[in-house]
Amino acid sequence: PPACVQNAYSLLQRADEFTLIPEAMALDEGDKDPISYVAYSPLSGGVLTGKYALPPSKSRVPKKRSRLGLIRGYEESFKATRGPAAVAAYLPVAARFQLTPTQLAIAHCNSREFITSTVIGATSMGQLAEDLTAFQVAWTPEMEEAVLEVYNKFPDPWRVQVRGGG
Repeated sequence: PPACVQNAYSLLQRADEFTLIPEAMALDEGDKDPISYVAYSPLSGGVLTGKYALPPSKSRVPKKRSRLGLIRGYEESFKATRGPAAVAAYLPVAARFQLTPTQLAIAHCNSREFITSTVIGATSMGQLAEDLTAFQVAWTPEMEEAVLEVYNKFPDPWRVQVRGGG
């Protein structure tokens, strides 16, 4: 039998939490070896870092070297969804709890009981350090409430693994 499910899961893509996970848990009840859920792309292809929320002239990322710039059509498909508005709504939530947007996104994944592991990616030691500190964040009911408020306004606004990005 399968040992794990590895799907994209993030603040922007939570459908599994409400569909797949409850169904899998019902099937798994009493199983001595339950199926694990491994979340990948907790930053939704980098957009939850907030670096793409800046105007192009102030962005920290050279367009050609960014994920949105490397993959043809990726940026256009993202901008055509409610994803940018959702990201913009999560930025003040992160600031409110003195977290970076990256830390908020990863800490959210880490707070889900059904997630057994979160796949992170980093291209520098600074990014790796930021990612790792997110696993030390104590998730609070206030954080859950603030995230849920944004999610209710923008439920699953962008799906990274779907061809065309959404």
